[in-house]
Amino acid sequence: MAEKITDKSSLSFEDSLEGLEKAVGALKNESTTLDMTMKNYEDGMAYYTRCEELLSAARQRIMILSKDGEAREVRKEVQDERL
Repeated sequence: MAEKITDKSSLSFEDSLEGLEKAVGALKNESTTLDMTMKNYEDGMAYYTRCEELLSAARQRIMILSKDGEAREVRKEVQDERL
């Protein structure tokens, strides 16, 4: 079962994502009770919300002002590094 979040505002993205993955894994367990399933769902949604908050903050941080004053998003393309 996923752990209850007491103060989600202090969780890092990585911790939130790990909690979300655990909650999803627990939801896939068919032998849990309805109460446990609901708790895992609620915990998973709290982790998901935290991940979304952190991703939104990261998106805002990479916004820059172009020369004409319009905000544009800077996207770094990931290149495939093959040996």
